[in-house]
Amino acid sequence: MSSIERSVDIIICIHNSLEDVARCYESASATEFEGGQVGIILVDDGSDAPTRDYLKKVADEDPNVTLIRREQAGGYTIAANTGLRASDATYSALLNSDTIVPKKWLNKIIPMFENVADLGVVGPLSNAASWQSVPERSAPEGGWAINELPPNFTVDIMDREIERAASEIPALVRVPLLNGFC
Repeated sequence: MSSIERSVDIIICIHNSLEDVARCYESASATEFEGGQVGIILVDDGSDAPTRDYLKKVADEDPNVTLIRREQAGGYTIAANTGLRASDATYSALLNSDTIVPKKWLNKIIPMFENVADLGVVGPLSNAASWQSVPERSAPEGGWAINELPPNFTVDIMDREIERAASEIPALVRVPLLNGFC
């Protein structure tokens, strides 16, 4: 497939949490995808007025955004399926609404599908994504770890550092479970 034909819809499933949603949208809308088109589908799963109004404003101002509003919350799976059905892109990327992505994330994920014939789902590592968390999965007091970024690190700086450090490690590791954050 030529890069001209590639397109990705970033589908963000949303229920309230306005501050998280705003950060997620800002990071997703800053995505730099080489050789393809990017659209954003926001699936509002019955959010309250502040989140609903923010999403409407975003969709009105950004021509790359499609907003789908479900008046009644149905849960993540229904929201995800609603967004997937609305996409006509070559690839779909599902994001939880509290996810912050680095600018070049799709340039690392999409080639996996293009270079490995038997892949159906790909998920990255994160600092706070239960089974896919690094460097720690479990918190000392129990539960899942939230690995804070080092001082003065942004998501993009951390992304570059991980890429540099992992250059000797295979980019594709097969696992029995992917968490739904991305």
